[in-house]
Amino acid sequence: LRKCTDAPIIILTSSSEDLALRAVSLGAEDFLKKGVRPELLVRTVVFAIERAARRAVQRDAASNLRNVLLGAAHGLMVVDAAGKVVLANPRALELLGRPAEATLGTHFKVPAQPERRTSERPDGQPLELELSASPVRWADGEASLVSINDLTARVRAEQLAGQLAQAQRLLAIGQLAAGVAHEINNPAQFLMTNLHVLRDHLRGFEFPPELEIEDLITESIDGITRIARVVRELKSYATTGRERLGSTNLNDAVRDAVRLLAHRVRHLQPTVELGALPPVIGDRGALTQAVANLLLNAATAVESKGRGTVTV
Repeated sequence: LRKCTDAPIIILTSSSEDLALRAVSLGAEDFLKKGVRPELLVRTVVFAIERAARRAVQRDAASNLRNVLLGAAHGLMVVDAAGKVVLANPRALELLGRPAEATLGTHFKVPAQPERRTSERPDGQPLELELSASPVRWADGEASLVSINDLTARVRAEQLAGQLAQAQRLLAIGQLAAGVAHEINNPAQFLMTNLHVLRDHLRGFEFPPELEIEDLITESIDGITRIARVVRELKSYATTGRERLGSTNLNDAVRDAVRLLAHRVRHLQPTVELGALPPVIGDRGALTQAVANLLLNAATAVESKGRGTVTV
């Protein structure tokens, strides 16, 4: 009956109450029996008009709310008490990556508190979403209004900020390393020279075989040589700039990076696969830094997942 008219309908009958109750169930406001007192008739009509007016206000409010939700630039959905999606605006469908026919009427898990979920753009690019929900009245029932925020730009900005901070720390470490390398290099050179002189002078002397003097000196020279090589690589890693451009072997940059980070990645047993490469014009220190950064990122990823291999 209410689909036929917005006017309130009151049934006036002289027959059984069953028919009158049936009419009320079909949309009539009330029913009265013939011979009703005038004051009761007036009161019934007034109440029916008031109820109809309240329904009209609620209907208009629901229509306005629907229009607002559909036109919002923010992703919004209405999920009824049964967990079914009854409304999703265009922005929500875009963020979820689903058409309306695949969303409306389907079950949707309403978040109890703000939570993050991932989605994909049509081009396959990942989306970072934040979902939150609040209670709302919808179609004379309880429902949830789900808000969908696109956090992709913010997450990307946070990642870039982290990478910048890491780069700044590496720059500071590089500057410190250059100073430390310089301080180590000079005494290392003195030791190297003195050990060579000492070995040459002691070759004419005889010592007990168990002392193995020449072997001890040779081992010391090898140790100083390794220190000098690490210092040289550290200085190359820490010093970059146009003045460092020159003929460079990429394999040497890879080897330098692996040696510099050996203490950090040794437990991962990285595999190094090098092929024959022609020399290139570049900054060996910058190339070493680039490979070292990639190696550190790979090591962090493997450690966070608890599995995987590192291959250079």
